[in-house]
Amino acid sequence: MTARRRLVRSRPLVLGALVAAFVGSFVAAAYWEWIWWEPYNALLPYLGEGVLFLTAIVLAAIPRARPFALVAAVAGLGLVAGQIMGPSRAELRHGDGTVTIHLTAPVAATGSSAATCATSDGGTELQVSGDPNLRMNIVPDDPAAPADVDQREIVGVFLTVGDRWRRSVRPDEIAFHLMVGRVEAELPGSSMMAGPSTVLSVDWTTRAGRAQFADLVPEARANEHAGPFIDVAGTVEWTCDYGD
Repeated sequence: MTARRRLVRSRPLVLGALVAAFVGSFVAAAYWEWIWWEPYNALLPYLGEGVLFLTAIVLAAIPRARPFALVAAVAGLGLVAGQIMGPSRAELRHGDGTVTIHLTAPVAATGSSAATCATSDGGTELQVSGDPNLRMNIVPDDPAAPADVDQREIVGVFLTVGDRWRRSVRPDEIAFHLMVGRVEAELPGSSMMAGPSTVLSVDWTTRAGRAQFADLVPEARANEHAGPFIDVAGTVEWTCDYGD
C-alpha cells in the first residue's frame, strides 16, 4: 500500500479522533463548571489545559507522533471552549440576616443568632447559615459542673434550596442540617440532617422563610467520632438583607 493510500484511509480516523477529543473535553469542562461552580475550582481545568498543550508541543517534535499532538491540542481547545461556552450558574447575591430556632423536642427551647444568606439572581436558590455561637439548652446539665459554667449547647443550622451546594439527599433538593456542640471538652458534638423520609416543610422567599422539621437522621458526612444522635424537632425562621 502506498503512502498516499495510507494517508487517505487514515484521514477519517484522524478526523474522528479530533472530533471525539474536542467534544469529550468540551462536555467534561462544561459539566465541571456546572457542578464545581466556585471560582477556585477552575484550577483543575486550567491545569488540564496546560498539560494537554504541553503534551501537544512535545509530541509535535516527534515526526511519527504528530497526529497525536494534534489530538492533544484539540482536546485542550475543547476544555477552553467548555469553560467559556458551557452553561453557567446564576450569580449569587450575599447578605446578612437573623435565624431563630424553636425546638419542640427533645425539649422546648428557643434561640436566635445572626446568619449569612445567599440567593441566586433568579430567586430559585437559597443558602442560610446560622452563626455557630447560638446557645440553647437541649440536653440535661451536668450537676457536678461549676455554677459559673454556661452549659448551654452550641447550635448551628444550615439550609440550602437547589442542587448548587450538593448537600441534599432528597428529591426536592432541600438540604437541612442541625449541629449540636457540647461545651464539655470530652464530649463530641452531634450532627443531624434531613433525610429522604424526614418531615420537612419549607416556605421561603429570598428575604425570609420558615422550615418545620422532624424525624431528622444522623449526618451522613459526620466522622466516626461524632456525638450521639439527638432526635430534635421544631421550626427555624430566618430573615435576609441583601442591601438593596
